[in-house]
Amino acid sequence: HNGPLLLTALPLPNLSGPGGNHNIAAVSYTDPKDLIVRLDYLLSSRTQLDWRVTRDEWYVFNAYQGGNLGIGPGTRNRYPYVTTANISHTFSPTMMTVFGFSVTYDFIQGVTDNSLISRPVTGVNFPEVFASNGNGSEGQLGPNLNIAGFTGYNTGQRMRHGNAIFQARDDFSKVIGSHSLKFGALITRSRGNE
Repeated sequence: HNGPLLLTALPLPNLSGPGGNHNIAAVSYTDPKDLIVRLDYLLSSRTQLDWRVTRDEWYVFNAYQGGNLGIGPGTRNRYPYVTTANISHTFSPTMMTVFGFSVTYDFIQGVTDNSLISRPVTGVNFPEVFASNGNGSEGQLGPNLNIAGFTGYNTGQRMRHGNAIFQARDDFSKVIGSHSLKFGALITRSRGNE
């Protein structure tokens, strides 16, 4: 008895003729915001500090994220940034060091408004083998619906992804006569969350 209930989320026909029986027009859009900040500061005649940050935020709205019927709009926002800080010190005309630290971070979150295909709205109550879409909660979603010859619907994109890279480095240079000695270290840590 659950099969017909899956159809309750489908909109009623509003178009007759060849090519389908439902027509919808909606707007999808992207709103990017950029921020670039740069700071340079001379602590002394031998020591310089610089800091940079670049943030490139994207708000993305997709009216058809849950399928072509427009019953599951959603967002897929991104919040990445890169920041670096460096301090350089000249000990003498032949010796200097540069220490730097940077963070690169990217966060993406995709969310679909599935209120029209939730189990309470459709009345679907059969148990799921892997009840992961909602974890058994009141708003748990029904399955994706595909019917040959018809436009179906799906639960869209529900994702959360974060990736961060931390780097610390130090470069040391010393000139001795006609020789140039260079030493350095680089430590990188990458972290992902999905």
